[in-house]
Amino acid sequence: MIVGVKGLAIPKAYVVIRWDSAGLDGVKDNLGTTEIKTTTADETGHFSLALPAGVYDIFVSAPGFAPHAEKITVAARESLPYVARLPVTRMLTITF
Repeated sequence: MIVGVKGLAIPKAYVVIRWDSAGLDGVKDNLGTTEIKTTTADETGHFSLALPAGVYDIFVSAPGFAPHAEKITVAARESLPYVARLPVTRMLTITF
Protein backbone atom coordinates (compact mmCIF):
# COMPACT_ATOMS: atom_id res chain seq x y z
CA MET A 1 0.00 0.00 0.00
CA ILE A 2 1.25 3.48 -0.82
CA VAL A 3 0.33 6.18 1.69
CA GLY A 4 1.36 9.68 2.71
CA VAL A 5 2.91 10.37 6.11
CA LYS A 6 -0.58 10.86 7.60
CA GLY A 7 -1.62 7.38 6.44
CA LEU A 8 -3.95 8.45 3.62
CA ALA A 9 -3.78 6.39 0.43
CA ILE A 10 -1.92 7.78 -2.57
CA PRO A 11 -3.80 6.65 -5.68
CA LYS A 12 -1.96 5.96 -8.93
CA ALA A 13 1.52 5.91 -7.36
CA TYR A 14 4.09 4.38 -9.72
CA VAL A 15 5.99 1.31 -8.46
CA VAL A 16 9.16 -0.17 -9.97
CA ILE A 17 10.76 -3.35 -8.64
CA ARG A 18 14.20 -4.51 -9.77
CA TRP A 19 15.95 -7.73 -8.74
CA ASP A 20 19.22 -7.27 -6.83
CA SER A 21 21.29 -10.17 -8.14
CA ALA A 22 24.00 -9.54 -5.50
CA GLY A 23 21.46 -10.31 -2.77
CA LEU A 24 22.10 -9.92 0.93
CA ASP A 25 24.12 -11.94 3.43
CA GLY A 26 22.03 -14.76 4.84
CA VAL A 27 19.51 -14.90 1.97
CA LYS A 28 19.79 -18.35 0.37
CA ASP A 29 17.10 -18.26 -2.31
CA ASN A 30 17.87 -15.23 -4.45
CA LEU A 31 16.29 -16.55 -7.64
CA GLY A 32 14.81 -13.24 -8.74
CA THR A 33 13.91 -12.21 -12.26
CA THR A 34 15.84 -10.09 -14.72
CA GLU A 35 12.58 -8.47 -15.83
CA ILE A 36 11.97 -5.06 -14.28
CA LYS A 37 8.45 -5.12 -12.83
CA THR A 38 6.28 -2.00 -12.90
CA THR A 39 2.75 -1.27 -11.78
CA THR A 40 0.50 1.55 -10.65
CA ALA A 41 -1.33 1.64 -7.33
CA ASP A 42 -5.12 1.59 -7.52
CA GLU A 43 -7.43 4.29 -6.11
CA THR A 44 -6.90 2.94 -2.57
CA GLY A 45 -3.08 2.92 -2.85
CA HIS A 46 -2.85 -0.87 -3.20
CA PHE A 47 -0.78 -2.78 -5.72
CA SER A 48 0.18 -6.41 -6.30
CA LEU A 49 3.04 -8.10 -8.16
CA ALA A 50 4.06 -11.76 -8.33
CA LEU A 51 7.80 -12.18 -7.69
CA PRO A 52 10.07 -15.20 -7.29
CA ALA A 53 12.02 -15.51 -4.03
CA GLY A 54 14.85 -13.01 -3.87
CA VAL A 55 16.17 -9.61 -2.93
CA TYR A 56 14.69 -6.60 -4.70
CA ASP A 57 15.01 -2.83 -4.87
CA ILE A 58 11.62 -1.13 -4.83
CA PHE A 59 11.10 2.43 -6.03
CA VAL A 60 7.84 4.34 -5.50
CA SER A 61 6.91 7.77 -6.84
CA ALA A 62 3.84 9.97 -7.11
CA PRO A 63 3.36 13.59 -8.19
CA GLY A 64 3.67 15.98 -5.25
CA PHE A 65 5.45 13.42 -3.05
CA ALA A 66 9.12 12.63 -2.41
CA PRO A 67 10.18 9.36 -4.05
CA HIS A 68 10.81 6.29 -1.89
CA ALA A 69 13.45 3.56 -2.37
CA GLU A 70 14.00 0.48 -0.26
CA LYS A 71 15.50 -3.03 -0.40
CA ILE A 72 13.07 -5.89 0.31
CA THR A 73 13.44 -9.65 0.63
CA VAL A 74 10.72 -11.96 -0.68
CA ALA A 75 10.67 -15.59 0.52
CA ALA A 76 9.29 -18.48 -1.55
CA ARG A 77 5.48 -18.74 -1.48
CA GLU A 78 5.25 -15.60 0.67
CA SER A 79 2.59 -12.92 0.46
CA LEU A 80 4.43 -9.83 1.62
CA PRO A 81 2.36 -6.88 2.85
CA TYR A 82 4.24 -3.73 1.95
CA VAL A 83 3.64 -0.13 2.98
CA ALA A 84 5.58 2.84 1.61
CA ARG A 85 5.10 6.22 3.28
CA LEU A 86 5.84 9.13 0.99
CA PRO A 87 6.31 12.62 2.43
CA VAL A 88 4.89 15.60 0.57
CA THR A 89 7.53 17.54 -1.33
CA ARG A 90 7.93 21.24 -1.07
CA MET A 91 6.20 22.95 -3.93
CA LEU A 92 7.93 25.90 -5.50
CA THR A 93 6.03 28.27 -7.74
CA ILE A 94 8.03 30.30 -10.22
CA THR A 95 6.34 33.21 -11.98
CA PHE A 96 7.72 35.13 -14.91
